[in-house]
Amino acid sequence: MNKPVAVIGGAGPVLGLALCNVLAAHGYQVVSLSRRETPDLKGLDLEITHRQCDLTDGNQVFTVIRDIEENIGHISAYIHNLGDFAHAPFLESDAQQFEHLWRVNCLSAYHAAKAVIAEWIDNNGGTIVFVGATASVKGNAEYSAFASSKFALRGMAQALAREFGPEGIHVAHVVIDGVMWGHRAEGWGMKPEQCLQPGAVASTMLHVIRQDRSAWTHELDIRPDMEHF
Repeated sequence: MNKPVAVIGGAGPVLGLALCNVLAAHGYQVVSLSRRETPDLKGLDLEITHRQCDLTDGNQVFTVIRDIEENIGHISAYIHNLGDFAHAPFLESDAQQFEHLWRVNCLSAYHAAKAVIAEWIDNNGGTIVFVGATASVKGNAEYSAFASSKFALRGMAQALAREFGPEGIHVAHVVIDGVMWGHRAEGWGMKPEQCLQPGAVASTMLHVIRQDRSAWTHELDIRPDMEHF
């Protein structure tokens, strides 16, 4: 195939699904990664390729990225969408939960970035987009574990952008400031107009990965017009 390859790490049924649909519709050969053998992506408009992978396991990540490069094509964009969430008073939280969120929200991104950068450093570069959150820039009460893991992800993104930008590798961090529309938001009694629409978010990320290197964005925050900030 001559299509550029885009990999979605953490391809879930909300933003992951939207990313797969938008990128496939704009000419990318999309590869989704998740721990599931079969991706939870009901509603795909176009065919994609799926690889089972635990992104917190560095050996699995390197194996899968190398397999994609050798058997599907050169990866031109990687979007890291894996994440987990916790809300608990600090004194009721525990070290196990703290470490779990760091592994899912930050360590997985480390493994993925290291794997793709190793392929790109002598091979025309590429773009990494890390999906952040409000907690990446603001640690609210009772979100200590979540915020610390997202702050760590943001710091790593900044460091990688400064180290590898001159090598032709574009590193971006997108702050999702608000609630994404989907089954969780609906269960909370929210309305679509109060939420970020996954397709619109995916379109913004498409713009980021297509930017000319003379006008790269490192960080942007996106939110619905009703969101206070």
